[in-house]
Formats: sequence, structure tokens, C-alpha cells
Amino acid sequence: MVCEGKDEASTISPARGLGAQLIAREAQKAAGAEISWVNYRVAVAETSDRMILIDGTTVNESIMAARIADNKVLTKSFLTQAGVSTPQGTVVGSEEQAIAFAQKLEGPVVVKPAKGSMGKGVSVNVFSAREVREAYRLAASINPVVLVEQFIDIDFEARCIATSQEFVSSYKRVLPSVVGNGEASIRELILEANLLKEESPLLRNHPIPVDATLLSTLDAQGWRIDDVLESGKRLVVRNVGGLSSGGEPHEITSEFSDELRQMAVRSIRSIPGLHWGGIDLAVERHTGRAYVIEVNVNAGFAGSMFPVSGDPVNVAAIAWRERFKRSHPLPPAEGRFPERHTEPSTMDTLYPHLWTKSQVVRLSGLLWNSLEGSGLFQARRLASLVQLKGHDGRERWFSSDLRGENDSLSAYRLSRRHASIRKILRERGVRQVRAAVVSSADQVARFSPRHRGLFAATPVNSPWLGADCHIGHRACIEKLMTGSSRWVIQPYWDGVRLRAYASKDRVFALTSSSGGSRFTQEMLIGASKAAISVMRAVPDLRWAAVDLYVPGATPTDGESREPVFEGIQVDPKLASAERLLAGSFSVMADWVVR
Repeated sequence: MVCEGKDEASTISPARGLGAQLIAREAQKAAGAEISWVNYRVAVAETSDRMILIDGTTVNESIMAARIADNKVLTKSFLTQAGVSTPQGTVVGSEEQAIAFAQKLEGPVVVKPAKGSMGKGVSVNVFSAREVREAYRLAASINPVVLVEQFIDIDFEARCIATSQEFVSSYKRVLPSVVGNGEASIRELILEANLLKEESPLLRNHPIPVDATLLSTLDAQGWRIDDVLESGKRLVVRNVGGLSSGGEPHEITSEFSDELRQMAVRSIRSIPGLHWGGIDLAVERHTGRAYVIEVNVNAGFAGSMFPVSGDPVNVAAIAWRERFKRSHPLPPAEGRFPERHTEPSTMDTLYPHLWTKSQVVRLSGLLWNSLEGSGLFQARRLASLVQLKGHDGRERWFSSDLRGENDSLSAYRLSRRHASIRKILRERGVRQVRAAVVSSADQVARFSPRHRGLFAATPVNSPWLGADCHIGHRACIEKLMTGSSRWVIQPYWDGVRLRAYASKDRVFALTSSSGGSRFTQEMLIGASKAAISVMRAVPDLRWAAVDLYVPGATPTDGESREPVFEGIQVDPKLASAERLLAGSFSVMADWVVR
């Protein structure tokens, strides 16, 4: 497929994320979707029967796959198990260990944080003990766990986009370089190059950074940043070539061999829950051997759509096709509600052993506990991952908070932004506690001036935490307004609060810390309906805990009120005195893993 022409590309707005805009356009073309923007990089595409989240360049990655990809050691383990070649490497815990392993390899090495992205803290082609020591310190400043790997003398390196079944595109990232004119210093040439990048919808946000990596690259070649480069001489100024590190994309999909294409697909398939991603693949100069250097979620694909050279590939159209393929129509609005317990029990009564082991019990811990008698057993553990295996022999991977291969990374991220969730619910007419985004004490004072009780405050880009939010009277909330921070504030009334543990068409359990036992079935049905309306409004989120407030109700008045949304949590804490009003966590745990 061929990308849009330059005239159409020039209409791309810098006020929105490039990847999200490209996919949103394809959603409109292919499915006639209505697009509503949530924030800079997130939008909702709504068709006649479904809502699909568009989240930057994230397509079908699961939260579990993202956690694996973020851990380079874990990623290497899965790739190696699948027979995919990766550079030799090991985790080191000190400068001395890094030096010892580098000497063992008897050649140059790459030193990088075990977790991280965008080339931050990465040192390439270091050899001497002094270089390894400095590289270790740089990597450790990003993450305390450091990985030392064999350096590959690269003939060429490419970013490949693939699904677990199909190769999509590849482009070569050329190392950042400048060409001398005999008059300008290297520093000035870098500035000129960055000004030219501003004309590209892709490269305008990826200037060549002047940092320790750049200075060491120049030093290794005998140059200083204020030296004048002779006319016509091309100088590589940074030995890390990702686009975010200042590199340039050259499209090479048509030149890519079948062997390399299959390697990219096999790499995606090797990571549980990675249905789409970016593979950084390198071919060694003298041997022609291919290695996978890195596996990426949120993988930038615009390099194939706006290359410096080569035929562009419309990756966004394929991304939308795959996004739509894995989406589902909304289920019927009628939901399944749990039966009320006539004598609600507290959590520490139902699960006494959990509260004797820990003062803080999260939903995931309770669900893991409920799985013990489910017929599934833990086949093995790998870092923070657990592989469950049933009597049928089927294996399923889950993260420690029970997010599996089909739990969307995009939906998970969205659920942890309280302001964004509130915006989506407001646009879909879901009833919620009144709130405002504020950044000054004056704005706090003007919000709900007649409210004399408590307020709950949540940073704009942070998750709702229920009773663990910043809760206080108006004067306390005003003191939070420092610097440029922005907060969502909402009244936190006394009264009845319920929490519903729900999917898009089912409530598994209802709990409350409000006490009392006279919650009527009518009240619980109302809360269940409210929770399902919240879940149906949030695209791609399979399950969560929905916090609800019942206006004007007390636990003993027996009169139903319509519950309103307070917040959503993916792995909330449960209080020992919280009561299970209806439903079963065992039923929920079984649904989550099956």
C-alpha cells in the first residue's frame, strides 16, 4: 500500500500524536468511524456496533506483553526459547561485574539499562575497562539493573513491524550524521540538521540530542563538538540510531528477504500477548547472521510511511485492519447481576489467612487465592509472570495482577488516567460525581463553593485511588496547588459507597465499606447497572473495579438511589472490614483466566 501524498501529510496537526492521527484517518476511511479525541494521543473510534481505542502507535499489544518487552532480560529469555538469535548477554550488578563479563566476551560490548526505551542510557561499542565503567554508570542512572551484551558489528539495522502472523514493513534507521561545509562547527551543523527535521511530520519531534552518548561518539573519532568539519565530510555524531535518538528512516520493505521477514514474525509470536509490535533486527557485517536486538511495544511505524528514501507503506491502514479484526461488538445492554447475600461477611472473615499474612490485600491477591481450587495450577514462574496450566493441557500466561494475553495495554493505560476516563464517560452521558480540573488555589475556591465537606484530589494523569486519594477539606486541597500541577477534584461526601467488580456485561461481586446489612436487591441492581454502563463506555477494558457513590442513601434506610460514578481501579486495595454484599470472587477469578 502507498502512503498519502505530501500535500495530505502536511495537514497533520502537531497538536495530536502522529500515529494516532494516521490510524484515526484509516478508521474513518475504512469503517466510517466517528472519532472523538480524549487527549493528545488517545481517541475513540466509534462504528455502528463497537468502540475501539486508538492510542498512539499502540495497536494490539497486551499489558502483559508490554511488561515483558520492557524487561530486556525477560524478552531475551522468550526469544531464545523460540530459537530466535539474540546477542550474548547477562545482567550485572556492579561496575566490576560489567567489566568481568566484557572481558569474558573478548570484544566490544553494549551496556544498557535492563528496562527502558528510546536509547536512554545505552552505550555501544565500548571495550576498555574505563569505557565499560562509565557506560555502567550511565545505564545505572536510568535503571539499577544493567545488561551487558555482545556488540554486533552491524552491516545494517532495521525496524520491522509485524503481527504474530504477518510481516508488515521495515525501514532502516541511519545513524545521525552531519556533513561539513568548512565553516560551521559540529554543534552548528547539528542545529541546522534539527531545523530541517522540523519540516517532516515524523522527524520534527525527534531532533539529534546533544548528550553524553553524542559527545562520547565524537570523542571516539577524535572530534570535539565545537570543531569545524571540513567541507563535504560526513560525520556520524551518535552511535545509537533510533528515530527518537535523531536517526533517519529509509524504507526497505521491498528489499527484505523472506528469512528476515519470518524472523520478525517469529519474534512477535514468541512473546505472550504480543499481537503486534516492532522488532529491531540487525545483520552482522562479516557473517551475515541476523540478530534481534530489541522487541518494542508502542513501536513507531511512521518511518515506513514518511521515509527519507524508498517506497512508503501505509502501515496505518494495516494497523486499523488488525485493530478492527481483534475488536468485538458491544454485548447486549442487559447485564448479569449477582444475588444479594442475606448476611454480608467482611473480607477478613471470608479470607482470614490473607489478612494475617498482609495488612494490604489487593484484588489480584484475592483472585489468585480464589484460583487455588479452580483446576488450574502454576506450571512455572518467570520473574513477575505466572504460567497457568489446566487439566486440558492448555497453557496461559498472566502477570502478577492477573492481566493476560488479551488485556489491552491501551485500555489499561487509559484506566489509570482519571481525567481521561471522566471525559469519556461524560461524552457518553454516564452519571458521575461532579468534578473539575484545577491548578490553583483560586480555582479550588471557586469550585462547588457551598460544599463544606471533604474533597478528593487526583493528579490529572494519575489513577483514581478511592480512599487513598488526597482527601481533605478545601484548605488542605488548596495547599496541593503548587507549580504547574493539575488536579481533578471532586466532593467526597459521607454516605454509602459501593464497589462493583465488573466486565462489559456482568457484575461478579459487590462490596462496601459503609457497613450495615440492609442493602436491598434493588439498590444492588442499580449499582450493577451503573457499573456496566461505565464499563461499556470505556473501550477495550475487559474488567475492572468501579467505585460508586449513592447520593442521599444510608445503609439502613432501605430506599434505593441511583448510584453515580466516582472512579475506576484495575487492582484496588480491599479493606479487612469491607463486606461482600453480593456475588463471588471465585466466579470472577474463573472468568478472568478463562
